[in-house]
Amino acid sequence: MRMQVSLITLILIYTAATEAQSPLPPPTNVSIQCDNYGVEVHWQYPPFNKDVLFQVVIKPDIWMRVENHTTSNLSLNISSMLGNPEFNSYFVTVTATSGLNKSKEAKSDRFSFNKYATSKITCQLDFPEVKLYPNDGKLHLQFSNPLHLYKNSPALRNVTDSLQYDVKTEEEENTFSCGLELKICETSIEFAEERKKYCVNLTGLIGQRELRPISECYEGDIKSYLFLFSVLGVVLMLLFIAGLLLLLAKELNKKITMKAASAFPKFLVKPTQTNLCKPLKLEAENVVREVQIVPLTYTGDPTEHAALLIEISNQDQSSDWPNSSVSSDHNCKNVRGSELEDVSSSGFNDLVKPESKMVSTSDLSAGYDCPHVTRQEMSPDDMVEVYGI
Repeated sequence: MRMQVSLITLILIYTAATEAQSPLPPPTNVSIQCDNYGVEVHWQYPPFNKDVLFQVVIKPDIWMRVENHTTSNLSLNISSMLGNPEFNSYFVTVTATSGLNKSKEAKSDRFSFNKYATSKITCQLDFPEVKLYPNDGKLHLQFSNPLHLYKNSPALRNVTDSLQYDVKTEEEENTFSCGLELKICETSIEFAEERKKYCVNLTGLIGQRELRPISECYEGDIKSYLFLFSVLGVVLMLLFIAGLLLLLAKELNKKITMKAASAFPKFLVKPTQTNLCKPLKLEAENVVREVQIVPLTYTGDPTEHAALLIEISNQDQSSDWPNSSVSSDHNCKNVRGSELEDVSSSGFNDLVKPESKMVSTSDLSAGYDCPHVTRQEMSPDDMVEVYGI
């Protein structure tokens, strides 16, 4: 029994001495990952017991207080441990520890947010997303101000600088500024020549902290049609106002007409229905255009000749002179000279007595007080007496 106890004791002592003589392996592939929101250190280590811890030390280039932190993970966010990140540079060492055992230090590359620092890794902030669109014949661009967008980044801790950014095109390069008071940075770029695609390259600096360059393009026409749109809008507005005034005037005129109509008696109001007022239509009167004169031949019988005259008179009365009458009486001896002339023009000059053909103007002007007798009312004897046949 004593020999077994002593053997176990010797084995334990040998194991402890062997572990003391073989130190822990150091971490490998220590890398720095810095972005808009912080800085992280990553490393690798072979399979190990849970008792192994890692001691991380941040060493600034310019003398400052050295920061260290112990973790059991294979990464560590060191953003809060960086002092004066706007101009300082750093490197990180990682050591594995287990009890009293300690590995060798594993060192990272030097890094800095300062563009002009002598460091292998330059941490840059991402340029915000840029929007491009035409405006007033120019290419307008805008983006969120990184001073507000990355305000929690250690690189912008206690920032007092403004953003200075350059916009470079195929024609020229311009520098613009965007202060902390602005949440949106924007500007316009003018192009001398038209092209199908407009591209811009943007870079920026916040003090000595650099923004990662970005390139954006816009495809389309950037000509401004704002003036034409404004004129068209004004014209449409004027037309709308004119139409509105016309409707108001029409409605007002209707009301005035109704009020005026109510002030007069109904029989004086002009009728509104067109079928109440029918215009008179003139009808053409049938007039014989062509008059045929038939010569008469005297047969020697006065009675037959008088009857023929009455028949002709009746035909004339029914066609051309429906209302005409003969101013004559069977007791009157005076007849109008025009009637004697008609008889004489009909070829009866040789039948009429010479004394009946000569009628003085005094007899005609004196008039006659005999009643008018139409030709239809004359008998053959009266016709003979009147015309002297």
